[in-house]
Amino acid sequence: AKGKTKAKAGQGDFQSIIFWTNEQAKIMLWDQPFVFFNGPWSTGKTMLMREKAVMVATQNPTEKLFFVVVRDKTYGFGKKTSLLEMELKSFFHKQHNLQNVEVLGLPTSPVNTLSSLLKEVTTRPPGSWMVDELIMPEPKDHQHWSKDLEQLQNHIEAQTRKPHLWLACA
Repeated sequence: AKGKTKAKAGQGDFQSIIFWTNEQAKIMLWDQPFVFFNGPWSTGKTMLMREKAVMVATQNPTEKLFFVVVRDKTYGFGKKTSLLEMELKSFFHKQHNLQNVEVLGLPTSPVNTLSSLLKEVTTRPPGSWMVDELIMPEPKDHQHWSKDLEQLQNHIEAQTRKPHLWLACA
């Protein structure tokens, strides 16, 4: 394509599997429809989800993929678009021209994160979901949270031909 430059493969690029750990390679190369990442900062959670989203959206161009960035409104971060959201929009739409990917900010509090997400999933067209910066609630709320997670998975599975629900915990 004229005017389009191809970025050199490097760390953070799907094609650079040399930088992947064995665990990351398994997640990327096997078709895991439901994944929950729980790890410290800078372990590649967002990068893996972003690259898997490209793979899923490219292989299923007629299906929607929603990439959600949770915004914790407890500390006043709910109203403004985050830098991560802006970077993801550029990545999916400008760099990869994926019109079936929608980047969403989800203002919520930790106790309501999954119920807010469930509301989004049930009011939008069927599709796969990648959720970054997920906020875990206090342990006393885990039972309610796990019910919301089960409903979320069941709804996505029932509505989507090749469902994906990937969650990365903040």
